Amino acid sequence: AGAVSTLSAVLPALIGFVVPIMPVLTIKLILAGTDVHYAMAVMTVLFSVMILSAAHRLNDTIREALVMKHRQRVSNEIIERQATFDPLTDLPNRRMLMDRLKQDLSRAVRHNHLGAVLFLDLDDFKAINDTLGHLRGDRVLADVAKAISQSCRDIDYTARFGGDEFVVIMSHLNDHAEVYSVVEKIIASVSRPMNLGEIDVQVTTSIGISIYPNDGDSPSALLKNAE
Repeated sequence: AGAVSTLSAVLPALIGFVVPIMPVLTIKLILAGTDVHYAMAVMTVLFSVMILSAAHRLNDTIREALVMKHRQRVSNEIIERQATFDPLTDLPNRRMLMDRLKQDLSRAVRHNHLGAVLFLDLDDFKAINDTLGHLRGDRVLADVAKAISQSCRDIDYTARFGGDEFVVIMSHLNDHAEVYSVVEKIIASVSRPMNLGEIDVQVTTSIGISIYPNDGDSPSALLKNAE
């Protein structure tokens, strides 16, 4: 938007240049009183009109091109976000999760540190969808996602794996106690009753754990061992 505003100043700049000079020049030519000077005065006026008209068209063209470029960039950003983030929970999706886990696993091997993968599966979530409807089920998933994220460390990575399954990547562990502490916080936070307007819903979650690089040498192996 800033670039559009900057380049759209072409027209005012040309007006500021042409308007003060051309009238003075035209008047001087007219006052000269000869046919040649009259003709030059007319040509000066026509030339001024042509310059301003061309500047106006150029200004519009530049503005339209920049607006289209800005819209395309915004559209690309939206498409990219839709491809990498879950629209319901606003968490990274499975694609982003696999990329991040691959990177963290490589770093863990390279720097000889431990990490953990937590695989969360909501218990009997299908019953919530069947009895309360998918709209309320989606609200529960969104609340669960928030509860999981708030229970983790700042450096942890929470993603929606799909359906009612979530994954947390815990990197740079000092010891296993850190994992158990986060697991306890998640279980407690997720199990708190959620208000859906006229009713309260309580869910529980099962959590599987794999420690990397000990429990797997690939993202798929770590996830499988954590299920």
